Amino acid sequence: MFQFLAPLWLLGLPLVALPWVWPVLKRPLQPPLRFSTLLLFPPETLHRQFQLSRQEWWLKLLRSLILLGLILLLARPLWREPEPVQAVWIRDTTASTTALLEGMSFTEAPSGAVLTLEELFPESALRPEQGTHLKTPGFPGAPTLAQIAEAAQGRFRKDERSPLLHLHLHSDFQRSQFQHYTSATQPVRWTFHRSANLQVPANLRMQKIRLRTEGLFEPVLELEISGDLPTAAEVQLLVQQNGQNIGSWSGTWNTEPLATKVLLGAKFKRHESLLVRMEALDDPVTWDNERWFLPPATENLWVALVTTSGGEGLYRHGLHALKSALNAAGFFSYVATTTDDLQEFPPDLILLLADHPERISRLPKDTRPTLFIPTRFEDWREFAVHESTSQPDVDRGKRSVSEASPQENPSGPEAQWRVDWRNWPEATAWQVEAVNLDLQYAKERDLWLLTTGVSSAWGPLYQQRAFADQVRGWLEQILRRTPVQRLGTFASGSRELAELLNGNPHLRSGDYTLPLEKETPERRFVVVLPEREAQLSILSDDELARMQQHFDERSARPDIQSQVSAERLREWLLWLVLMLVLLEVALAALRVWRPPKTTL
Repeated sequence: MFQFLAPLWLLGLPLVALPWVWPVLKRPLQPPLRFSTLLLFPPETLHRQFQLSRQEWWLKLLRSLILLGLILLLARPLWREPEPVQAVWIRDTTASTTALLEGMSFTEAPSGAVLTLEELFPESALRPEQGTHLKTPGFPGAPTLAQIAEAAQGRFRKDERSPLLHLHLHSDFQRSQFQHYTSATQPVRWTFHRSANLQVPANLRMQKIRLRTEGLFEPVLELEISGDLPTAAEVQLLVQQNGQNIGSWSGTWNTEPLATKVLLGAKFKRHESLLVRMEALDDPVTWDNERWFLPPATENLWVALVTTSGGEGLYRHGLHALKSALNAAGFFSYVATTTDDLQEFPPDLILLLADHPERISRLPKDTRPTLFIPTRFEDWREFAVHESTSQPDVDRGKRSVSEASPQENPSGPEAQWRVDWRNWPEATAWQVEAVNLDLQYAKERDLWLLTTGVSSAWGPLYQQRAFADQVRGWLEQILRRTPVQRLGTFASGSRELAELLNGNPHLRSGDYTLPLEKETPERRFVVVLPEREAQLSILSDDELARMQQHFDERSARPDIQSQVSAERLREWLLWLVLMLVLLEVALAALRVWRPPKTTL
């Protein structure tokens, strides 16, 4: 099939006749001189432009062909063989669509393969923990057009010789799911179908769930209630853990997003998942009124600052910047002076602020991961070295400070004192190994060692703008080696869940534990429906028509193979025009050299 990528240039085709009509249209440069003898000749004899010689006829033809070739080059011709097309009908069976289209059928009789989203995205072999699965209608997720096209390509089009896919999607076209359709770049054709006269119900939903610790060790569940009910509604929230009620809240939602907090009771366990239930009068949609939640290990993390001198010791040793960095990173930190404090308020991680790592022997045996941070610089000057961050790691200048005085301690932005714990006398017995520039690990004592201090005596590290992020990185590095990792809450079908599973990310809502692998800690996480799935607003008919037009125009564009063939066709046409130009020049020169004979 012959096509033009720039067909407007074809409007110049009448210019092809210009070499033939130009001699007639142009005016002579000088008025003709009339001689008496010429008046005896018939008029047709005097008009030579219509009495063409053979050379003149070929010359005008060549010029017409040159003009025709130039116009075709500008119009960008393309020859495309009709590509075989395979029709695939896909039924959107997400929770929102299943509820809206219940009992409805296709608007047109399908021809070709007919698939549901469950068939297009096979169910994962991973199952939620017993009793945690939430019964929600339809497919567990909200795939985008790009994800649907990618799955269809993987199933039906195995190689370049496979037929082009024409995907017919029958859906409610939920706004939150389909409004970002420009990201669908797969080479497929789209046709969208939607049942007429859809009635979209109003809905009240929960979103932005977060767990925090406030006040005196008070765990609080924060969330937002929003929706599009026409009137205010009485709402009740119930938080459960291991089948027990640990918190509740009731109030009035007044047609505007409502941020609320649920205070959790003494039975709350910070390392286990929560089930949040919502009951609201006049809420016609109930399948989204239950949500699982599990905060990741780095959120709502309890960090105990252990020091024998209490809170005053933080300021005495210049460690108040550490406390500020923990707060800025979103951790809940507190000071503990005795082992009773650690047993009453068990932390997730301990920062041992002491003059010697042996202080770990005084901690309870069942404590959480511990990071030793040296406090007084004078206690470690024998093992400390100075590193200039302005040089590469391998060439960093180092000098012992065993003879240095505190006044010689550098204070510029390129100076920091560090301790290589591998040079410490107890390094061999404690089996100290380096992890990175900042952290080392004593395997025998299960103790993490920071290679530097965080006070002014050690250098300007605590003054850096990224100090809070650096502290957070230390703690995340330590938590990755804990026996149990709380990965957090993931939306079904999300990119983060796909990276975690390295496979199909569309899982049912529930509490999950990844199978144990060699030397891999137990990993727990929670899967929920995407929050956007509870936003039931759909695209208008005009918006759906514009989306259809967008993909119709996109499917009309040539693929890579067609573009290559078009370039070859234009290359051949260009060479043809050049040959015609050379031939025209040669013929014109011959005409000048041998003027045509005229007969009077």
